[in-house]
Amino acid sequence: MFVAAGIWGRRPLAFALWSLVVVLLWTPPLVLLTARFGLAFTTPLVGGLGYVFRWVATATALCVTLRLAARVLTVPAAFPSLLTPAATTPARGSRRRTS
Repeated sequence: MFVAAGIWGRRPLAFALWSLVVVLLWTPPLVLLTARFGLAFTTPLVGGLGYVFRWVATATALCVTLRLAARVLTVPAAFPSLLTPAATTPARGSRRRTS
């Protein structure tokens, strides 16, 4: 989602360039540390992912549920008559008097 927001933002080229800079900065140390220390380096990083994944999955499910509920419970702008009480809505075919 972050990548999509950055690409479709106001300055997609600047976002792409900054992303490239950051990737070039953190990828070599990550690869070198993994090659040098192996499981001693990666186990603490990957070990907590089960816990993090549960939180991310829960937050995602909650956001999706809230978005769907908001869509279902809101009145679309195409039907403004649903927002006004029936007593104040003029009958079909009747004309309003204009002064």
